[in-house]
Amino acid sequence: MNFLKRMLLPFPKKRWRMHDRLFRSIGKRIFSDAYKVKFSNSAESAFIAKEFDAHAKRFFQNSDNYEIIENFIQNTKSTGASWSDYLVIYEYVVTKKPRYILELGSGVSSVIFALANERVFNETNRRIKIVSMESDRFYYKNIKELFPTSLSDFVDFNLSPNVFEMVCGITTSCYQNLPDFPYEFVFVDGPPAFDLCCGDALKLILNADIEIDVITDRRIATVSSFNRLFKPGVIGFDYIRNLGLGHKLSNKNLQLDCLNKSMHADHHDAFNFFGLASN
Repeated sequence: MNFLKRMLLPFPKKRWRMHDRLFRSIGKRIFSDAYKVKFSNSAESAFIAKEFDAHAKRFFQNSDNYEIIENFIQNTKSTGASWSDYLVIYEYVVTKKPRYILELGSGVSSVIFALANERVFNETNRRIKIVSMESDRFYYKNIKELFPTSLSDFVDFNLSPNVFEMVCGITTSCYQNLPDFPYEFVFVDGPPAFDLCCGDALKLILNADIEIDVITDRRIATVSSFNRLFKPGVIGFDYIRNLGLGHKLSNKNLQLDCLNKSMHADHHDAFNFFGLASN
């Protein structure tokens, strides 16, 4: 049932235009999923992903922060992401230096955000406001207990229930109590998706007066929905790192009256997509 909902999203009934549009969307969905599996599971792509991950791990091993990260990984109950994912968000923060960051889903990535924030603070004497959201009380308590004391001032953890809301005519998964800040960067690894689009990121983009960058840890339902809702060129997917990408998203590049036919996001390297140094 969830797979069928994902195929139809974001197609609320009031926006269906003839049956052939619906069937074309289903066909494109099946094709894009098959393409994604073929691309991401190929031997060459798997080799590149392994090399990217090894390179990223060496980057952190050569820093003063590796022991902090590794100790947290060994003790946390969170599943975490890959080293290459951590390097992308670390480089994004230290390069772009956004004033406000929203992390949806606390975990190992929270440590990476804090370390990047600490570096920005040491270089500029300006601390980034990083808000990290968690819906599961068990994981919230776990990360609060394990989080390095030296980094506690660099991330603000929040516990909030997971709720479902209609946004842009589609059912989305959201946090109930989201602190109100002018976020410039959103990292999506929560709340529990249930094969639904992330509503928090979408609501922020709808209501913001600024452009917002978004990275998702997989979250295929969010990426495919965003690819339907936004104009071409601003949504991508790094099929090597399994990261969804959204660059300079705003209510000005939403196209609710003329949705894209394809749910498949084009492949982009995450570093190139945001103009980051690849180290």
